[in-house]
Amino acid sequence: MDLLQVLCQDKITRRETLAFQRRLTRPKFEQQVTLEEFDFTASSKLPAAQIRDLGALRRLHSGESVILFGPVGVGKTHVAQALGHLAVRQGAHVRFAKTSRSLADLAGSHADSTWDKRIRELVRPDVLILDDFAMRRLGASQADDLYERGGSGRAGP
Repeated sequence: MDLLQVLCQDKITRRETLAFQRRLTRPKFEQQVTLEEFDFTASSKLPAAQIRDLGALRRLHSGESVILFGPVGVGKTHVAQALGHLAVRQGAHVRFAKTSRSLADLAGSHADSTWDKRIRELVRPDVLILDDFAMRRLGASQADDLYERGGSGRAGP
């Protein structure tokens, strides 16, 4: 009986591990990083307490948006991916994408009439991380896709 219990527990553990690994690869993070690895000492201007507070994921549970902004090279992408990693650990469905690539994909969807499908796919995850947001000037159709049409799914991107 003990052997059967050990075998069953082993099977459950393996399934949970594989499911977690699948959830962790689905977002397509550029790097697998964690908040614990983040160098808070790199700049005295980094709001370390606020970043650590984001790690509690209260905003995820309340459905709030988070915008990380600052100069190039301070670790915004690292923090965003680390927060996504934390959300995956808590069972959330996460997607990570470059904003320009997502907008280009949406622009292409106008030509083949798949816009509705693609926007639903984009906003389906519990957490959507758009990296390098506002790094480039948006064209009129991109702004339209992002701000006005984005409401056709569960939530706007």
